[in-house]
Amino acid sequence: MEAYSNFVYGLTSAFSWTSRTVGVALLYQVPTDIDPALAPSVNNLVTLPGFQELNVPGYARMTEQVAEIRDLPLVQVVVGSDIDIPNTESSYVAAAVFYINGTVNSVVNPWLFVTNVCFDNVVTPGSRIVVGGSPQVLFSYVIQTPRVIAAQGQIIQAPGPLEWEPSRMYHLYIYPERVNWIPNPSFEDVGLFGWRANGTMTRMTPGVDNAANHFLRVAGTRLECIPSPSYNRQHRVSAYIRSAPTGGATWVQLGLSCSNYVWSQQADVLGPQRLITSSSWTHLDAVVNPLENTAGTEFIVVSDGAFDIDLAMMGDIPDLNAYFDGDNENGAVGDFSWQGVAHQSYSCWYNNRYLVGARLFGHYIEGQVTQKGLVYDWIPVDSAIATHWDVMSANDTKHPLKDWAARSIP
Repeated sequence: MEAYSNFVYGLTSAFSWTSRTVGVALLYQVPTDIDPALAPSVNNLVTLPGFQELNVPGYARMTEQVAEIRDLPLVQVVVGSDIDIPNTESSYVAAAVFYINGTVNSVVNPWLFVTNVCFDNVVTPGSRIVVGGSPQVLFSYVIQTPRVIAAQGQIIQAPGPLEWEPSRMYHLYIYPERVNWIPNPSFEDVGLFGWRANGTMTRMTPGVDNAANHFLRVAGTRLECIPSPSYNRQHRVSAYIRSAPTGGATWVQLGLSCSNYVWSQQADVLGPQRLITSSSWTHLDAVVNPLENTAGTEFIVVSDGAFDIDLAMMGDIPDLNAYFDGDNENGAVGDFSWQGVAHQSYSCWYNNRYLVGARLFGHYIEGQVTQKGLVYDWIPVDSAIATHWDVMSANDTKHPLKDWAARSIP
């Protein structure tokens, strides 16, 4: 994937790269189709849904001095050294966005191009971005009136020190049986992580499930959760809802807002209107089918007035299941978990997680094997295994989710 910005397409022979510095921002989520006019500044770009910038210990954007080799109409932008990636833990990187570090024509840090060359994998600490060739051409462009033709240089990733693994190591990925794709589904996060509305949002008590827990009061007619990459599958959405005492709604609809591969909202897919009152909580649900070519889905509620909501749930199966989040304790120990930070990540459920884990991988008491795991019947003798729980894909390093930039819907 290579995508160039309108800034690149607008370059002329008068533009000079002398004393310029190019920056690099790493993304762990990026659309497959990128509008060149999108968010001229990289600072704006990485705040858009879908352009999720890395957020792990040690990570910071990298910069590198560049120069130019001019043989008009060809201009080559070159670097003189490798670019170190300063993350301190292994992290999945989908792509990198290169930008000019500084202000050009009133645009702060205009982005140049996005590429997944040498990425779309897990990057280990100590890795570097290496620009091959002599000279080391980061990218080049040919000025041909009325347009510019751009080409990426030979960019590769040099891994840093890799963790030692014994020979014949097998990695086993364990996926949850069910996922609640709504972070902060019971509104326990004090900052209202993951939610925005077209009216004031207020956390209040008592919650539906516990007097010490919270619910959300929305003085508006639309509530949205951050998008999730749950793709083009049938969803069941549900929540407990009632009318607010002042300016209260008489009806609500639950559903999804569908985002395309540029992660811009395309259309709402809503369930039927359901009547509500202020006298009691009503458990509402709907089965909704995302539009074709949907890359992400947002849980939404629309209404004709203010409403209260608690215990929201979105699953990518049509079954109506009981509400759960990572704090649930109504199953066996270990069955429920947060994929990352509590109330700021997805919730996972397994049926008898610890028992299944012991049966698969063995049971140890004081260093002695009391039960051989089933997995050892499937792999060669004396092979080592590493387990990865709560993952959604083999490259899932469980990056922190990115919140809305503002609580109000623009």
